[in-house]
Amino acid sequence: MEDKSRKLAETQPDSPQRNGMDIAIEGSKLRQALDVVVDQIDLAVHPHQIERVDLPPLVCATFKCLPVALGLIWQPGFPKLVSFTQVGAGRFVHWLIAERHLHQQPEITNGCLVLYFAGPDWRHAGIGLPDGRVVSKWGCNQLLRHPVDQVPAECGDTVRAYRHPGGARALELYHAFVDRADMSRKSRAK
Repeated sequence: MEDKSRKLAETQPDSPQRNGMDIAIEGSKLRQALDVVVDQIDLAVHPHQIERVDLPPLVCATFKCLPVALGLIWQPGFPKLVSFTQVGAGRFVHWLIAERHLHQQPEITNGCLVLYFAGPDWRHAGIGLPDGRVVSKWGCNQLLRHPVDQVPAECGDTVRAYRHPGGARALELYHAFVDRADMSRKSRAK
């Protein structure tokens, strides 16, 4: 048991570091291990401070992190829209930021939108909790409650917190983004 505790302690990352409003998270053995097990994480083997949050089976199987974090999946009509991945979740996040629909804040607060980046590229999304932890959906599988820095390394090394626009507003913005993408495609086709 003592050996298992020592191994667990060796995988714990250092506390996240701040760079202005960005939260820098360091790589660690834990984050590398989470890359390998992200689709089949066994919380008995990787307990740390990660906890499973139950979701209805349809949500678990169908949607990834961004629609869940933005609250889109609970908006009437969203599940019937074109597949989120066909529109490009990364492009949508960058559009939200570029068009100033998201406003960065200095701390993770209850209900805020938490976005993870690798350099300039968006990688992952979650929702802030009152204690500074995050709830996020990992792949098409599980919704997990975890410290901000206990995510797979593939999620990036910078975390930013934003005021959450709310699910209804996020759906309006999603429609605007899709409409803009459709107009752009149509103008290129002419």
